Amino acid sequence: MKETILLIEDEIELQQNLKEILEYSGFKLLTADHGQEAVVKLENYEIDLVICDIMMPLMDGFEVLEYIRSQEKFTSIPFIFLSAKARKDDQEKGIAMGADDYLTKPISARLLLNSVFSVLEKKKAKEQKNESVKIKDTDTRSVLKKNTEEESLQKLVSHLEMQVEAISKKNWEEVMKHNELARKCAEELSAFFMKIKA
Repeated sequence: MKETILLIEDEIELQQNLKEILEYSGFKLLTADHGQEAVVKLENYEIDLVICDIMMPLMDGFEVLEYIRSQEKFTSIPFIFLSAKARKDDQEKGIAMGADDYLTKPISARLLLNSVFSVLEKKKAKEQKNESVKIKDTDTRSVLKKNTEEESLQKLVSHLEMQVEAISKKNWEEVMKHNELARKCAEELSAFFMKIKA
Protein backbone atom coordinates (compact mmCIF):
# COMPACT_ATOMS: atom_id res chain seq x y z
CA MET A 1 0.00 0.00 0.00
CA LYS A 2 1.36 3.42 -1.01
CA GLU A 3 2.13 5.91 1.73
CA THR A 4 0.24 9.19 1.43
CA ILE A 5 2.21 12.43 1.63
CA LEU A 6 0.59 15.82 2.16
CA LEU A 7 2.69 18.47 0.41
CA ILE A 8 1.97 22.03 1.55
CA GLU A 9 3.57 24.54 -0.82
CA ASP A 10 2.23 27.84 -2.17
CA GLU A 11 4.63 28.08 -5.14
CA ILE A 12 2.56 26.10 -7.65
CA GLU A 13 5.40 25.31 -10.07
CA LEU A 14 7.61 23.98 -7.27
CA GLN A 15 4.65 22.12 -5.80
CA GLN A 16 4.09 20.31 -9.12
CA ASN A 17 7.79 19.47 -9.51
CA LEU A 18 8.00 18.01 -6.01
CA LYS A 19 4.73 16.13 -6.56
CA GLU A 20 6.12 14.49 -9.71
CA ILE A 21 9.36 13.47 -7.97
CA LEU A 22 7.50 11.90 -5.05
CA GLU A 23 4.84 10.18 -7.18
CA TYR A 24 7.56 8.76 -9.44
CA SER A 25 9.14 7.30 -6.29
CA GLY A 26 5.95 5.42 -5.43
CA PHE A 27 4.10 7.76 -3.07
CA LYS A 28 0.51 8.97 -3.20
CA LEU A 29 0.42 12.78 -3.10
CA LEU A 30 -2.10 15.26 -1.75
CA THR A 31 -1.28 18.95 -2.17
CA ALA A 32 -2.33 22.13 -0.38
CA ASP A 33 -1.52 25.74 -1.32
CA HIS A 34 -1.59 26.96 2.30
CA GLY A 35 -2.02 25.80 5.90
CA GLN A 36 -5.79 26.17 6.15
CA GLU A 37 -6.31 23.91 3.11
CA ALA A 38 -3.83 21.45 4.65
CA VAL A 39 -5.83 21.27 7.91
CA VAL A 40 -8.97 20.31 5.93
CA LYS A 41 -7.05 17.53 4.15
CA LEU A 42 -5.58 16.27 7.41
CA GLU A 43 -9.09 15.94 8.81
CA ASN A 44 -10.39 14.08 5.74
CA TYR A 45 -7.55 11.78 4.65
CA GLU A 46 -5.16 9.25 6.20
CA ILE A 47 -1.80 11.04 5.99
CA ASP A 48 1.53 9.23 6.52
CA LEU A 49 3.85 12.24 6.17
CA VAL A 50 3.62 16.03 5.89
CA ILE A 51 6.12 18.13 3.89
CA CYS A 52 5.53 21.80 4.54
CA ASP A 53 6.81 25.21 3.46
CA ILE A 54 7.06 27.92 6.13
CA MET A 55 6.28 31.22 4.43
CA MET A 56 2.67 30.87 3.23
CA PRO A 57 -0.49 32.99 3.29
CA LEU A 58 -3.33 32.47 5.81
CA MET A 59 -1.43 30.01 8.01
CA ASP A 60 2.34 29.61 7.94
CA GLY A 61 4.31 26.38 8.36
CA PHE A 62 5.07 26.92 12.05
CA GLU A 63 1.33 27.31 12.72
CA VAL A 64 0.59 24.13 10.74
CA LEU A 65 3.13 22.15 12.77
CA GLU A 66 1.81 23.62 16.03
CA TYR A 67 -1.72 22.56 15.06
CA ILE A 68 -0.62 19.01 14.13
CA ARG A 69 1.36 18.48 17.33
CA SER A 70 -1.55 19.79 19.44
CA GLN A 71 -4.01 17.21 18.05
CA GLU A 72 -3.68 13.74 19.59
CA LYS A 73 -4.87 12.01 16.40
CA PHE A 74 -2.08 13.66 14.36
CA THR A 75 0.87 13.64 16.78
CA SER A 76 2.44 10.50 15.27
CA ILE A 77 2.48 11.93 11.72
CA PRO A 78 6.08 12.71 10.68
CA PHE A 79 6.67 16.30 9.59
CA ILE A 80 9.37 17.74 7.32
CA PHE A 81 9.91 21.46 6.78
CA LEU A 82 11.02 22.48 3.27
CA SER A 83 11.73 26.19 3.30
CA ALA A 84 13.81 29.00 1.83
CA LYS A 85 14.38 30.16 5.42
CA ALA A 86 17.90 28.79 5.81
CA ARG A 87 18.94 30.59 9.01
CA LYS A 88 20.14 28.33 11.79
CA ASP A 89 17.67 29.76 14.33
CA ASP A 90 14.74 28.96 11.99
CA GLN A 91 15.99 25.38 11.65
CA GLU A 92 16.44 25.06 15.42
CA LYS A 93 12.95 26.48 15.99
CA GLY A 94 11.41 23.97 13.54
CA ILE A 95 13.10 20.97 15.15
CA ALA A 96 12.30 22.23 18.67
CA MET A 97 8.62 22.49 17.70
CA GLY A 98 8.56 18.82 16.72
CA ALA A 99 9.59 18.66 13.05
CA ASP A 100 11.38 15.43 12.12
CA ASP A 101 13.61 17.18 9.57
CA TYR A 102 14.28 20.66 8.19
CA LEU A 103 15.31 20.95 4.53
CA THR A 104 16.19 24.15 2.70
CA LYS A 105 15.37 25.27 -0.83
CA PRO A 106 16.57 24.75 -3.46
CA ILE A 107 16.78 21.01 -2.89
CA SER A 108 17.81 18.07 -5.05
CA ALA A 109 15.50 15.11 -5.60
CA ARG A 110 18.09 12.85 -3.92
CA LEU A 111 18.22 14.89 -0.69
CA LEU A 112 14.44 15.18 -0.55
CA LEU A 113 13.91 11.44 -1.06
CA ASN A 114 16.65 10.54 1.44
CA SER A 115 14.84 12.58 4.08
CA VAL A 116 11.41 11.18 3.20
CA PHE A 117 12.54 7.54 3.29
CA SER A 118 14.54 8.08 6.50
CA VAL A 119 11.64 9.72 8.35
CA LEU A 120 9.16 7.07 7.22
CA GLU A 121 11.55 4.27 8.25
CA LYS A 122 11.84 5.80 11.72
CA LYS A 123 8.04 5.95 11.94
CA LYS A 124 7.73 2.25 11.00
CA ALA A 125 10.43 1.24 13.50
CA LYS A 126 8.63 3.17 16.26
CA GLU A 127 5.27 1.57 15.38
CA GLN A 128 6.85 -1.92 15.39
CA LYS A 129 8.45 -1.24 18.77
CA ASN A 130 5.12 -0.04 20.21
CA GLU A 131 3.38 -3.13 18.79
CA SER A 132 6.05 -5.38 20.31
CA VAL A 133 5.56 -3.74 23.73
CA LYS A 134 1.77 -4.24 23.45
CA ILE A 135 2.19 -7.92 22.58
CA LYS A 136 4.66 -8.43 25.45
CA ASP A 137 2.28 -6.69 27.86
CA THR A 138 -0.62 -8.87 26.68
CA ASP A 139 1.49 -12.03 27.05
CA THR A 140 2.52 -11.04 30.60
CA ARG A 141 -1.10 -10.42 31.56
CA SER A 142 -2.06 -13.82 30.11
CA VAL A 143 0.63 -15.63 32.13
CA LEU A 144 -0.35 -13.81 35.34
CA LYS A 145 -4.00 -14.56 34.69
CA LYS A 146 -3.27 -18.25 34.08
CA ASN A 147 -1.04 -18.61 37.17
CA THR A 148 -3.46 -16.84 39.51
CA GLU A 149 -6.43 -18.67 38.06
CA GLU A 150 -4.80 -22.11 38.44
CA GLU A 151 -3.61 -21.40 41.98
CA SER A 152 -7.05 -20.24 43.13
CA LEU A 153 -8.77 -23.18 41.43
CA GLN A 154 -6.39 -25.66 43.07
CA LYS A 155 -7.06 -24.14 46.51
CA LEU A 156 -10.82 -24.19 45.87
CA VAL A 157 -10.77 -27.85 44.81
CA SER A 158 -8.57 -28.77 47.79
CA HIS A 159 -10.94 -27.13 50.30
CA LEU A 160 -13.96 -28.78 48.69
CA GLU A 161 -12.27 -32.20 48.88
CA MET A 162 -11.41 -31.65 52.56
CA GLN A 163 -14.96 -30.51 53.19
CA VAL A 164 -16.34 -33.75 51.67
CA GLU A 165 -13.93 -35.77 53.83
CA ALA A 166 -15.03 -33.86 56.95
CA ILE A 167 -18.71 -34.50 56.09
CA SER A 168 -18.01 -38.23 55.81
CA LYS A 169 -16.44 -38.09 59.30
CA LYS A 170 -19.28 -35.88 60.56
CA ASN A 171 -16.73 -33.34 61.74
CA TRP A 172 -19.01 -30.32 61.39
CA GLU A 173 -16.44 -27.84 62.66
CA GLU A 174 -14.04 -28.85 59.88
CA VAL A 175 -16.91 -28.77 57.34
CA MET A 176 -17.69 -25.14 58.27
CA LYS A 177 -14.00 -24.16 58.19
CA HIS A 178 -13.40 -25.56 54.69
CA ASN A 179 -16.72 -24.18 53.49
CA GLU A 180 -15.59 -20.67 54.52
CA LEU A 181 -12.13 -21.11 52.92
CA ALA A 182 -13.70 -22.41 49.68
CA ARG A 183 -16.02 -19.38 49.62
CA LYS A 184 -13.00 -17.04 49.93
CA CYS A 185 -11.25 -18.80 47.03
CA ALA A 186 -14.37 -18.43 44.90
CA GLU A 187 -14.50 -14.70 45.74
CA GLU A 188 -10.81 -14.31 44.78
CA LEU A 189 -11.47 -15.96 41.43
CA SER A 190 -14.51 -13.79 40.82
CA ALA A 191 -12.61 -10.58 41.68
CA PHE A 192 -9.69 -11.63 39.48
CA PHE A 193 -11.90 -12.28 36.47
CA MET A 194 -13.68 -8.95 36.95
CA LYS A 195 -10.30 -7.19 37.00
CA ILE A 196 -9.11 -8.96 33.83
CA LYS A 197 -12.37 -8.05 32.07
CA ALA A 198 -11.94 -4.38 32.97
